[in-house]
Amino acid sequence: MFKYLENLNPNTSTTLGKSDQVAPLLGLVINILLGAVFSICIISMAYAGIMYVLSRGDKAEVHKAYSTFIWSAIAAAMTLGAVAIKNIIFNTIGVSGPTVSNTLPNF
Repeated sequence: MFKYLENLNPNTSTTLGKSDQVAPLLGLVINILLGAVFSICIISMAYAGIMYVLSRGDKAEVHKAYSTFIWSAIAAAMTLGAVAIKNIIFNTIGVSGPTVSNTLPNF
């Protein structure tokens, strides 16, 4: 499938696929995991809102929705903190450029 996509746009560079270093792959995995976790947090916040609306004033259901929202907000804050810590560590040890810090998949 990806070969077909490369043929559609031959000017696209797939630097990750031709790299023999671990750093770009590690950066890609870290960025994908952080993005996936943050997306799950946002989805769970939306689910908590739906739970709240559907609770219709039932104390137990409202508490369950509130608890879900609080835990997803905590997880989102921790994910953003992990992104900040990752950037601080990479800047401290002198890693710069797209090889580790901002590696994104090229499809």
